Amino acid sequence: MERRLALGLLATVLLALLSASVPAAPSDSLVRVVRLSERELLLVTTAPALRWREDFTASSDQLRIELEGIRPADSVRELAFPAGSAFTALFVRNKPSGCLVLVERSSGLGYVISPVPYSQSLYIRAVNWDDPGERLLAYGIDAWS
Repeated sequence: MERRLALGLLATVLLALLSASVPAAPSDSLVRVVRLSERELLLVTTAPALRWREDFTASSDQLRIELEGIRPADSVRELAFPAGSAFTALFVRNKPSGCLVLVERSSGLGYVISPVPYSQSLYIRAVNWDDPGERLLAYGIDAWS
């Protein structure tokens, strides 16, 4: 009787631990990349909720975006963009809690990132901060988000 009680208690504790670790594991959501123009990218996910954060410790020519609970599609592990594009390459790496998106951009360009309302997508635009028109557009995109 005591052995059954101990085994039951052990099983209950194991189930509780497994259920607590499930939210931290990546789901079946995917991330895809759509190139809208030479200066614009769209990261599209199938996640029920988009949770992301930008890593500002990256080098000046690289964007680091962490997407929580999302795994990358095999087709977007590594992408190269044509000459003349503001973005030169994109890499997606697995992380224990989701994925890391590394976007290399041309030097001298800034960027703005905004979640797209009513979708699970992130909009990324390269910005020349020295151009007043582009600077105002970037401020508007930032305010919109």
